[in-house]
Order: sequence, then structure tokens, then C-alpha cells
Amino acid sequence: MYFMGMKSAGEQRTAVGRFLGLDRREGAALGSFAGMENLCPDGYPALKVRPKRGTVANLTGYGGGMTVKDALIYVDGTHLYINGLKTALELTEGDKQLVSMGAYLIIWPDKCYINTADLSDYGSLESEMTTTGSVVLTPTAAADDEEGTFSHTTVQAAGIGREFMAGEGVYIAGGGAVLPEGTYTLLSCDSDSIVIALTTAAETTLDVELTLRRYVPDMDYICQCGNRLWGCKYGIVNGESVNAVYGSALGNFKSWNSFQGLASDSYAASRGSDGVFTGAAAYLGSVLFFKEHCIERLYISGNGAHQVVTLECDGVARGSHRSLAMSEGVLYYHGVGGVYGFDGSLPQLLSEPLGDVRGGSAAGGAVDGVYYLALTAEDGKHLFTLDTKRGLWHRQDNLPVRQFARKGAELYALTDSAVVSLHGLTGAQEAAAIQWYAETPPIGVEQEGERYLARLEVRLEAAMGGEAHAAVSYDGGTTWRECGTVKGKGNLRAATLAVRAVRAPFLKLKLYGTGGCTVHALTAVYEK
Repeated sequence: MYFMGMKSAGEQRTAVGRFLGLDRREGAALGSFAGMENLCPDGYPALKVRPKRGTVANLTGYGGGMTVKDALIYVDGTHLYINGLKTALELTEGDKQLVSMGAYLIIWPDKCYINTADLSDYGSLESEMTTTGSVVLTPTAAADDEEGTFSHTTVQAAGIGREFMAGEGVYIAGGGAVLPEGTYTLLSCDSDSIVIALTTAAETTLDVELTLRRYVPDMDYICQCGNRLWGCKYGIVNGESVNAVYGSALGNFKSWNSFQGLASDSYAASRGSDGVFTGAAAYLGSVLFFKEHCIERLYISGNGAHQVVTLECDGVARGSHRSLAMSEGVLYYHGVGGVYGFDGSLPQLLSEPLGDVRGGSAAGGAVDGVYYLALTAEDGKHLFTLDTKRGLWHRQDNLPVRQFARKGAELYALTDSAVVSLHGLTGAQEAAAIQWYAETPPIGVEQEGERYLARLEVRLEAAMGGEAHAAVSYDGGTTWRECGTVKGKGNLRAATLAVRAVRAPFLKLKLYGTGGCTVHALTAVYEK
């Protein structure tokens, strides 16, 4: 008796050896994942678990800010710590901007400074003093005055110039009609006398108390570029509307009111663009002042003829000024429409794979070609990474990062309670095994007919004592069926995991586990 030959069900293999990170969009490419936790781009093209982190310092107060010079610097409550040492500088509680200028560190909005090479050198950017005793005004000739004329005045009083230096703009009050109230540039300055541009008829002695004050304008954000501090302000100051950018005198972060017509003068310019400033950053020799809908780009000139150009584009979102970070010549930041990269021309949106990440606030940092984004959104907190060379996103966890700072190959994160090294190169390394997972989008949506998954073949390297599991879902992720477990032995292993056959129009795969792991390849074998 003869029987008709029967064809066996044809197998179809879907192999992935190049993992494309996180992609929440429908129809994402094969090798990408719709959800993940505690994975990183370090092992590309493989899928790798992030390294363990380290705790560098535990905070006792509010973590107001952090930066890096020769050492790690952070704010804990009202105290500033440099290389783990508490300085004598007393701060107010709240968020701080820490800006480096030479050996000095400027702390904003407290308007104070400290010399990081000499911690005994610290103080306020502003200064005020009131004279005691008599004040003597003496007509003084300038270098280009005609004989017998005096366009300057020497003001003498005990200690009058002790807090100031030549070239600064100082506000003087209390001199009456002879010395009108206003801001004067100190043409010369020593302990007991100053010279200002003022014409007086004869030597005059005043029995008054002069008040001298060096003041720094109120600014929302500051940065350092070209040996100057730069800042911006939008709002009401002393009852007047302000929409302006400012620059300190060259090499002097205390002097903001010196206008003598010199290239080294201070700088101030009103702006016509509407809206509050949302951030500031130095970029390739220029200064970028951000609003949500534009960038005010200031080009620094060596002769003092600085120029500001308004670029209409997507800027930094309000509350995300700390998301600004540079990586390989590109400035990355979180804007109203998502995450952008600015290369000097126009910002490019880079966050399409993340879906809707608009709204909320963000902090950013960069190291070794990877941009880290700590985002606070409607669905909670997220720590994302962007491989800037390949454009691949990964998600780590919900670490509540307020600010990042890089030192060498390490990136530090300031959280609600600690300073954390993200690569674990310093500090006490976390003891618990890392919990991780990666979940694919639906597989097979684009194909007709039902099929069932026959088996999974996986090549991975799991750390000693770690585990890697696989599961499959036929109902869009509501329920999961376990496929098997691979025990970590610290070496590369190939494993075939059995799957219970269930016919379905599409399916989702999930890899998850504990401990360090690198997945090199994954093959799904299924039949129609």
C-alpha cells in the first residue's frame, strides 16, 4: 500500500545578532526592544547589562549642584564640598549653578566664589562699604587734559578703595550735588583713595558718609567662555522689565559695570525675542542663551564688538537647563519636542525612538560618546542613554538624577541622597545583583496567518552566579510563558530553550535576569 507523501511544516528562523536598543515606535526594526531596564550600549552589537554603580558620598542635606575641576565638587545642604572636604563657604539652600573660571569656582545665584587652589580665598562677587570721617574731593588732570583743566576727581577717605580694584564700575551714593549718585568706573584705586571721571571746580571736603557698592546684575543662568562670565535675565528687576544678556569684564568675574570703551569692558545688550530664558552654555567659542522657541547666540569679538544673533528653532525646555551636555562637538539637550543635538547649524530631533518625551524636566551628561538623560515625565523617572555614534537609545532605571558631571572616564550623578559613579570606578560598589530585562515589540504583525514558536536559541555570556531567562507572550504582554533559564558560569554559552507550542498571529519575547550578562545572538524558530 502506498501513501501520499506529506510535507513537514516549514520552519522559519528569525535571527538577531545586532541589537538596536530601545525603540517604542510601532513597526520598529528587528533587533530593537519596546521596553527594557538596566541595559546599556557598551557591548554593541551585543545586548549588555549596565555596570554596577558606586556611591561616592552620601548627602545629609539637599543636593544643590555638582561639577568637576581637578576634583569632584558638590553642594550638600548649605555646604560646598571639594574633593570630599567641607569648605568654609556658607551657601543658601536650593539649586546652584557651579561655573569654573580658571582656579576659581563661581556659585550662582549666591553670587559668591572660591579659589579651588586656595580654599581660604573665598567671598562675595558683590561688595559694599560706607566711609567714616571726612571725604576729600581733589580735581585731578587726565593724561590728555589741556593744561589747567581737570576732568577727573580723586576721592580720598579712610579705606574707601579697600574692597575694590581699578577698572571696576562702582555705585556711589551719599555725596550730594558735588558727587552725584550713580555708577562710576574706578580709573585708579588704592586703599584710601579712588579716581573717577568727574569734574570738580576746587578741592572740597565733605562731612558725609559715602556708600560704595560693586553689584552684579541678577541673572537666570550663567556660563564661562573666553575668560569671561556670561549671563541672561528675563523678568522684573527693581520694578523694570528686563530681557537682556550680560558679560563680565575680561578676566574679572566681579566686574559687570565697567564701560570705558575698551575691548576688555563689561557687556550688556537687550534682546527682542519674547519668553523666559531656559538655559545657557558655551559652544565652540560662542555663548548660547536658550529660550523654548529660540537660541540667542553671542559671538565673542576680541575687540569687544560682540554680536548676538537670534536663531528661531527648538530650544531648551523650561526646567531642563541641566540637560545641556557636549559630546564630540555636538551639544545635546532636552527641548519642548524631545531630545535635540545641536552641531552649530540647526538642532536635530533625536528622540523619536523614545516616543513622546515632551514635558517634564531633565538633566544630562556625556562621557565616551554616550549621552545620559535623566528625565522626569508624566509616567515617572527614567535614566536613558544615547549612543551618539549609532543613534541607539537604552534605558537603565529610574535613578533620580539632578545633575551629571564628568571626570575622566567616569560620569558622576547627583541624586536625592548621594553622589553616584555610574560606571563604578570610584566609591562603594552596589552589592545587590542587577535586575534587567528586554522586551521585543510584537513579532509577526506584518505577516499573514498564524504560527507558533517552536524553540529559542540564545548565545550569551552570563556572570558567575547570574541567571538569564526567556519568556514568550501571545496576548501582547498580558501573560508570559516561561521558556527556560540559563545559569551563569562566566563564559560564553549557547543554549536552546523549549517553548510550548501555541498558535497565534503574533508574539512577544522577553529576556530577563539577574547579574551581569551579555547577549550576543538570539534566534527564534517558529512554524506556521
